[in-house]
Parts: sequence; C-alpha cells; structure tokens
Amino acid sequence: MHAGPAPEERWHAPWITGNKLHQYLGIGSLVAAGLAAFSAPGDDEGGSGDGEGGGFHHTAGWTAAILGGAAVGTGLVFHLDDIRLRDGFLDPDNLHALLGIMATAAYFAAVNKAPGSGHGSMGELGAVAMLVSIKLAW
Repeated sequence: MHAGPAPEERWHAPWITGNKLHQYLGIGSLVAAGLAAFSAPGDDEGGSGDGEGGGFHHTAGWTAAILGGAAVGTGLVFHLDDIRLRDGFLDPDNLHALLGIMATAAYFAAVNKAPGSGHGSMGELGAVAMLVSIKLAW
C-alpha cells in the first residue's frame, strides 16, 4: 500500500509578533484606563480616599500610562516607516500615531495630577484618544 505524500502541517500565525505586541499594549492601556475610570479612589483597599499611595484605582491609572508608553514605544520601533509627515496629519497612520501619543500624554498627566481635581477628565480624554487610535488601526 502506498502512503502517498505526508499531510502538510497547518501553518499557524505566531502568537506574538512586534505588531501584535504593539496592539496588545495599546488595548491593555485602554482596558486599564477603563478600570481606573470605573473604580472610585475612595474604594481602594487600604487607601485613604485621597488617591495617594496605592490601591486599585491608583494602580490601574499607572498601568494605563505605562502600557500606553510601551505601546507608543513599540509603535515607533515597528511602524516608524509608516509615519510620513508629508502625508499630513489626517493620514490614518499619522493620525493613529498622533492620537496614541496624545492618549499616553493624557494618561501621564492624569496620574501626575492625581489626586487633584480634573485628573479624571484627563484620564478619560486619554482613553477616548486611545480608543480612536486603536479603531483607526483596525
């Protein structure tokens, strides 16, 4: 009996690539920002309600900022050749990069302004900018 050719192995896309890492970091920052937005600073375990020193809200805010920064960094490393200023700011790649940078800047402004008033608005602005940035890329 002739066995014939061996069945071809199915190709599977790698679970992690530079582009996927960039995507996961951006989405992670958005999720963390959402968690920070929906957790009140006064509800932090062991927190005093003043936003200082730890707790879930504090950690989620800093996580959003750090993941956003990492998303911007990986975007510059893996997609720098996609950004061309001669195409103008309304080019989807340029707008994606600009909104991602603005989102991350707003996240960092929010966590650095906390616990002062207005830091929530900065965080929410960052989340909206990150959402639009991600939507443009998909």
